[in-house]
Amino acid sequence: MVFFHGVPYDGAHRLGPAAIPVLVEILADPRAEALWANAATTLGMIGDPQAREPLTRFIQNGDGRLSVGSYRAKTSAIMALGYLANASQDAEALDYLRARAEPAAWSKQEVAWRSPFEPSGGTRDEALAEIAILGLALSGQAAAATALRNLDARASKTEATREQRRLGALARVALAEHAKIAKVGLAEYYR
Repeated sequence: MVFFHGVPYDGAHRLGPAAIPVLVEILADPRAEALWANAATTLGMIGDPQAREPLTRFIQNGDGRLSVGSYRAKTSAIMALGYLANASQDAEALDYLRARAEPAAWSKQEVAWRSPFEPSGGTRDEALAEIAILGLALSGQAAAATALRNLDARASKTEATREQRRLGALARVALAEHAKIAKVGLAEYYR
């Protein structure tokens, strides 16, 4: 299904692990590109650690300039790791996001594809780091809060770069949302 206002969390979470193989098949089918973003988001919202590897593989696969739909799906998969980390407390999903909250982590060796919106890899890398920061907020985990505070602290240093200040500002906003999610859980957060 296509959800114009976002995948409903409760419904996706209730699908359970039995839906994972079908969603992974959708991500592997080039003819299903219009469904990829929702499939990736749903995989994360199901909250089962067995979805982590298909999500990270989907994020990393591909080369050349992506279509808008493919780019949207890959960024949805990054965010989906935050949903997965929240529901399952999966340390590897959280580590993936923490390690990639820095633009340098999205180097060409990690991800060979290019954004359809940006002419340079550096700008793409900043955008992907921003998505990882938002995924950390969704996780609701204490280690994510620490990572967000560290990004914010680094941004307040005198020698901070423009990029660090921008990511620090986003980390502050993400930290506020993280606190809400950690307090009430994702299901209540989305009501």
